Amino acid sequence: MKNVDKIESFGYKQELKRSLSFWALLVYGVTFLNPTAPMNLYGIVVGPSGGMIALTFLFGAVAMYFTALSYSRMATEFPIAGSIYSYAQRSFNPYIGFVVGWTIMLDYVLLPAFLYLVAGLWLSQLIPIIPYWGWIIIVIAINTIISIIGIELTTKTNITILIFELIVIVLFVLAAFWSVYYKHIGSFNIKPFFDASKFHISTILSATSVAVMGYLGFDALSTLSEETKNPSKVMGKAIVATVIVMGALFVLENYMAASVWPNYNNFTNPNVAFYFIAQKAGGSWLRFLVFLAVIVSAITCALVTQTGFARLIYSMARDEMLPRFLAKVHPKYKTPYINSLLIALISIVASTSMSLDFITNLINFGALTAYLVIHLTVINYFVIRKKMTDAASLFKYLILPIIGFIIIFYVWLSLDKDAKILGFTWLILGIIYGAIVSKGYKKVPPALKV
Repeated sequence: MKNVDKIESFGYKQELKRSLSFWALLVYGVTFLNPTAPMNLYGIVVGPSGGMIALTFLFGAVAMYFTALSYSRMATEFPIAGSIYSYAQRSFNPYIGFVVGWTIMLDYVLLPAFLYLVAGLWLSQLIPIIPYWGWIIIVIAINTIISIIGIELTTKTNITILIFELIVIVLFVLAAFWSVYYKHIGSFNIKPFFDASKFHISTILSATSVAVMGYLGFDALSTLSEETKNPSKVMGKAIVATVIVMGALFVLENYMAASVWPNYNNFTNPNVAFYFIAQKAGGSWLRFLVFLAVIVSAITCALVTQTGFARLIYSMARDEMLPRFLAKVHPKYKTPYINSLLIALISIVASTSMSLDFITNLINFGALTAYLVIHLTVINYFVIRKKMTDAASLFKYLILPIIGFIIIFYVWLSLDKDAKILGFTWLILGIIYGAIVSKGYKKVPPALKV
């Protein structure tokens, strides 16, 4: 019986440094999902949700929980760096794996650009002497150096900034509670979870298709399997734990915000709604801390996104589905440094030439499409290929993935029309490119040759 924690058992060579524990992975996952995400999304989600923003984020957490379970199953079985690319490759075939990997690249390649653009725009407001594109270049340069030096430095950076973000969130929750309970600003009631007069499942699904942006990225944990100690034991647990922790945190933040400001229709600028809420809950000092936390979290989240995407490119390149030089590892730091530099270049171009709406639409298409496929890989691998058809296995590897697929599918249907058009265009380009590099989808990656 092969030891699945030995990368050699999958036809690869151990090149990346193993240093991550369960807790390091959890910190990475929480940082990736961004604890302050509701502060960015609140104003554009609360209206479409009919004020039921806590329910919307709870629904998103449930959808992501089932998807996290499927990622957990495959990460335990295949603790290698390619995430959904590797899982689809091993469950179906290398060509489906490539197409799926190409699709989720929309998420990985554009999410850093999105975050760098957010950071640049807000930093230019704080210190306008430097234009937003100048701030973007500065932040990308710093993050790229950290990403190249190594995952251990990335983890230490994550912990420091995560502590600051959590302190700001705790201060906001305490200030909001004090304002509502003692100063009678706003009110505590069930409406952020359920308002019978406004509840429609289509409304919640539509709002969830936007709110789900806050949950995108937990899957990036699986790209670190080859840098994790005992990945078959801890990776799956870390993925599920990340979704549970962040779901609870997001729901709490949104409920307290809705309680402070029940009339969600009277924001003068919905894009910065949370800042008005922070001002109302705690005054200027809290508003400033929230402002700072959003900037810091965007920079940190961009760092972990850049780190995860570099590993996805590395995995596809060593299978010769992308140019081979992208599989190069730094001789000293043991990181895919060329990929980090490439992502930095792409991020500079995208973040200085595209709008936030344009980037967001493509990110959601790539991620949600991949989330649909992960459920199918579980069903195909465990039920069809391994023929695990006893009652317990069918519940674990068939029923739960089907539930997850249905939920994600309905959220996917609610995506913006332009996102689907652009997303399918990217997908078609990937199919054409894959056919070229695989000589008509006949060339098999070296690690999969018998």
